[in-house]
Amino acid sequence: MITSVANHVGNRHILWKLDIATARARGVPVLILGGRLGHADSADLEEAMNRCLGDGRSMVVDLSSVDYLSSRCLDVLARAADRYAAGGGRLALAGVAPAVGLALDLANSRAAFVIEPTRDEAVARALDFNA
Repeated sequence: MITSVANHVGNRHILWKLDIATARARGVPVLILGGRLGHADSADLEEAMNRCLGDGRSMVVDLSSVDYLSSRCLDVLARAADRYAAGGGRLALAGVAPAVGLALDLANSRAAFVIEPTRDEAVARALDFNA
């Protein structure tokens, strides 16, 4: 688990916890995120995505346990999506919660990703691009 100091309120630090795990499902790399993806977490997110990036033409990011997505972390996801698209693949997002969906909408970035309600459905869509 990665713990990041995301903000200061007065003289207190607010800690936002971010969990990052990796897996493979039917040969597709899956990045499983949990917690809040704040600005302070963008470097950890980018490092984890870069470790998975070379594994294939597509990847799934499971956001089902994420309740906040900062613009900086959204930028990390969008850059990874661009790299996959350049190679003929796609970055699939799974389990996008309403708050995360709102961040995607505000940035007008939904079209950059394949978005599916479950990890299994996202993996199936990613396999379409790996064929």
